[in-house]
Formats: sequence, structure tokens, C-alpha cells
Amino acid sequence: LYPEQIGNGPAREDDAAGLADQVPVGFDTTAAPVRATAGGYVRRVEADDLVRRAGEHDLVVRVERHPGDFVAAGDVLLRAWPADRATDEVADGLRASVIVGDQRTPAQD
Repeated sequence: LYPEQIGNGPAREDDAAGLADQVPVGFDTTAAPVRATAGGYVRRVEADDLVRRAGEHDLVVRVERHPGDFVAAGDVLLRAWPADRATDEVADGLRASVIVGDQRTPAQD
């Protein structure tokens, strides 16, 4: 979530490249989309909750929308891999980690 926190100090290009190497082969084409059920602004991503839920189901999850982004119902919020573990119930839990509201927060403005 925060590449600048890798290692001890500011982000380095080689750190970001190392993260890309950890993404499963075929992730972009086979990961299950977790879609917004309502429109609004992404207010926050509960990272600890998201990581916990992903760990419980042995999933790799990529956040596709970030705080301040506007999403419409049906837009992809997250992608979860492998797709067969991202059941409707699991997707609901992951989706609950992305808080969407009617307005942007003052900090996002």
C-alpha cells in the first residue's frame, strides 16, 4: 500500500520493482474483481482489516481505487487472486474494508 515505507527510508525504484516480482503470474487476467455496490467517494481503505481478511483466505489482493477516487456502482474496487477463493461471502468482507461515502473528506479536498 505504501511503497515509501519499504526498507528504511524513501522509496527506491528497485524496491517497487521487487514488489512487482511478487505478483502471481496471470494476476491481471485471472484475479476476481470485487465491485462497488454503490456509488460515491472512496473515503478510506481499512488496510489492517483488508490484510487480515486476505490472509484468512490466502488471497493476494490489489487495491484498484484509492481514497478520494469516485466510484460508480459496479466499478472494480479490488482484485483478489486466486479467483476461486473469492466467493461472494469473501468478496463482501473484502468490500467492507473499502469505505465509500457521499462526499470526499476535507483532507481529500
